[in-house]
Amino acid sequence: LSLDARAKPYQIIVEHAENLEDGIDLYNEKGSKAFSGIILDILCLKDREQQIPDKDFLPLALTKFSRIAPDLPLVVLTGESDNIEEHRATYQATANVYLKGSDEVDKMLEYLRSEGNKLDDNRIKQSYAKEFSVFEKGYLDTSVEQDLVTCLKDMKSQDFRIIQDSLARLRRIHEGIYIKLNEADKGIMPDK
Repeated sequence: LSLDARAKPYQIIVEHAENLEDGIDLYNEKGSKAFSGIILDILCLKDREQQIPDKDFLPLALTKFSRIAPDLPLVVLTGESDNIEEHRATYQATANVYLKGSDEVDKMLEYLRSEGNKLDDNRIKQSYAKEFSVFEKGYLDTSVEQDLVTCLKDMKSQDFRIIQDSLARLRRIHEGIYIKLNEADKGIMPDK
């Protein structure tokens, strides 16, 4: 299966660039919110003029994307099974390295989906910074925070199960508020 086909069950859309120059242009054109991660090949072209893949591509690509997209996870995909451990050791501080054409591709896609979900959560928190300040100040628990994030993510859903789940989460959020009010001042929120 192609990478695009393998990515579909993970709800990942793969955008392709033929070289680093095109990849950076694509990123700049769409913006960081359009991406959940960046997949780099171990060998690729650095610019549009180049004809032969360059071994210096990866260090340059990692440096550039680390600078322009510091929040996005970077992963490296290689077909060089003989050198996989060497590549992992070389790039372990910057990016996870996965082997093409193996079960590792699924591990890579799961990793990108997981990291992408974290990015979505952070974007929601940034969009509602004032509302989420109550969690930063310690007024409400992190479990209530995650319920709120999930409700905001799903608020436009038409799926009955998701709506039911959101209503249950909203109830837990209310209960969390009542519990904290009770702990702070029994006159405002009595035990009964």
